[in-house]
Amino acid sequence: MLCVSDGVAVKYRELGFENCITVRNSICFERLDEFDIIDKESFRNGRKYSVLMFGYDFYIKGIDTAIEALCRYDTNNDIMLNICVASHREKAIGYIEDRFGKMPDRIRILPPRNDVATYMRAADAFLSASRTEGFAYAAMEAAYCGTAVVLSEITAHSELAIPDAVMFDPGDEAALYKALMAAFRSEKTDTNKLYAEKNFSIENWITQMCSILLGGN
Repeated sequence: MLCVSDGVAVKYRELGFENCITVRNSICFERLDEFDIIDKESFRNGRKYSVLMFGYDFYIKGIDTAIEALCRYDTNNDIMLNICVASHREKAIGYIEDRFGKMPDRIRILPPRNDVATYMRAADAFLSASRTEGFAYAAMEAAYCGTAVVLSEITAHSELAIPDAVMFDPGDEAALYKALMAAFRSEKTDTNKLYAEKNFSIENWITQMCSILLGGN
């Protein structure tokens, strides 16, 4: 059984699968080099900072936690939350409208697009507040794009070991807000991009797979 992360391997062993090998997924970084330019100020929509999240399921992806965190702690309304929803769009909008009565101007629902780097590079920070993940593609993509990365401290995120990622306890609204502010103030470097290229390239994945198929471990 080939598992995309150690966390997934643990789950499969609990189900009775003994021969589990972790081969972490890889990223086709070349596709992230194709993007349109979105002005950062427009992405902030008149605010000081912008955050990007992806969410097909508000609970699993922790978007509910992010929304509540901003409502409670972003008292100056400094942060624009951009949520890209690839499916269940009406359900996502319904959740927000049930919570607020209407769509708050601090939240914007974005349509999906193939060149996700366009959104990544426009945002001041990428946020994943997920309660569970198998392999967190978007977090590593954001790292490659040079966007500040803020992650809930779950197994899948911790395994990525993104050097400059700011971590917080999942479900902790105060910690999420504090992590965002730390990310906004952090100095931009190429550390995360270089780390992503070195550890999560297609070539790395091919090397591991060939080793397994040819009788290695």
